[in-house]
Amino acid sequence: MAQSSDLERLLQRRRLLIAESDRLRRDVAEGFVNLEAATAWMEKAYAILQGLRSWWPLAAGAAGLFLGTAKGGVLGKVGKIWSLWRLVRRVVSVGGQYLLAAGSAHKPD
Repeated sequence: MAQSSDLERLLQRRRLLIAESDRLRRDVAEGFVNLEAATAWMEKAYAILQGLRSWWPLAAGAAGLFLGTAKGGVLGKVGKIWSLWRLVRRVVSVGGQYLLAAGSAHKPD
């Protein structure tokens, strides 16, 4: 009789351990789902930063263009207008490339 009670006790302990293991697995799975939701913004922020990476030199050039001092009279102003024109063309070109790349990335296969 002692052996059957020990066996029953061990079987009960095994059932409890299996139940606890299942509960812990569900908790871990739920934690991963919550972690994915909490870090979803990181992928979007990384994509935006990659897109802005090509714009930083243009922004620095524009800041230098508008913050710099104008020396040289009319020639200085013509030079600034020409530089601004080139900058605008470059921005439009890069912006168009970015929009095309973003559009093709979101098309379903």
